[in-house]
Amino acid sequence: MKAFKKLSLVLFSIFLFAISIFVFLVTIQVIDSDEVVSIAESLNEYAVIVVIGCILMCIWTAFVTFKRSTKTSADNGILLENEHGTLLITKDSITNLIESVVNKNAEIKANNVKIEFNEDNELIVNIVVEVKDSTIIKDISAKLQESIKFVIKKSTDLDVREVNIKIKDVDAEKKDTSNN
Repeated sequence: MKAFKKLSLVLFSIFLFAISIFVFLVTIQVIDSDEVVSIAESLNEYAVIVVIGCILMCIWTAFVTFKRSTKTSADNGILLENEHGTLLITKDSITNLIESVVNKNAEIKANNVKIEFNEDNELIVNIVVEVKDSTIIKDISAKLQESIKFVIKKSTDLDVREVNIKIKDVDAEKKDTSNN
């Protein structure tokens, strides 16, 4: 599709360039105005075809030039639209929200957050964490998944499809063994 868009823009640019040269040559009187009148009269005979051609050219140009790419918004974040305008929520913003939820939990020491969007614009969160050895992993994971889904829904109104947690390491707390 990208090749088609590039080709379309090149052809349209060449078309506009040719028209510009023609108008310039008429303006500096290199092309006689009588020739322009004869061209206009010959176009008059095919007026319906010319009008339809111009309309199709305008529609084609508008489609190729002004169509929004959803891939760009998916790469940067998610683009939300309403009657008042648009809102781009970047992946960095969503990642910061998730990290704030993770960092509030004292049982989790380190984290790495990666997010992606599926074809339905639902959020998929992947987190790599390190937990303390006294942590009940099943409970903390369920609590973390629920908290992340709640905060994302509340803050951005996005649906979170999955919150996948990978336990990278269990950090053993060091006990003070010195005797006084």
